Amino acid sequence: TYSLSRIFETRNKQNNYKFEDQFLNKNLKILNQVAFGVDDTIFNQGDFADSMFYIETGSVKLIATTGEELATLKSGECFGEAALINDNGRMCAAIANERTALFAINRDVLSKEISKDSFVSQLVVVSLLKRLDLMNKLRWASDFTT
Repeated sequence: TYSLSRIFETRNKQNNYKFEDQFLNKNLKILNQVAFGVDDTIFNQGDFADSMFYIETGSVKLIATTGEELATLKSGECFGEAALINDNGRMCAAIANERTALFAINRDVLSKEISKDSFVSQLVVVSLLKRLDLMNKLRWASDFTT
């Protein structure tokens, strides 16, 4: 839901994040809650991706190597999921705009949850993540020119 809304730049005004909220509520024991202060770095471009993040409170800005702000994400959104499908590392930096609480969803936890679904569902998820990765690269093209 969040990935698609970021690709197509739409936002759900009612903040109805049913799937993600159910996953979080059911799995609070296995999720790692982390906190960041203003301007704290969550990850840098090129870092190995071992987790995706769900913003519980606060906001996060995604920054290109050029210093350009690519996006500002708020409570109820997630980020970092696209980097979990490749081994190329993070495409940008993530910086906390304010005091921010995140749930880190580990790659292994996510893989385990996805593997519970049918093969077709798994194929759709991987396809969407690959499409998100491509859309991000196209959208942030200035960051990939040499």
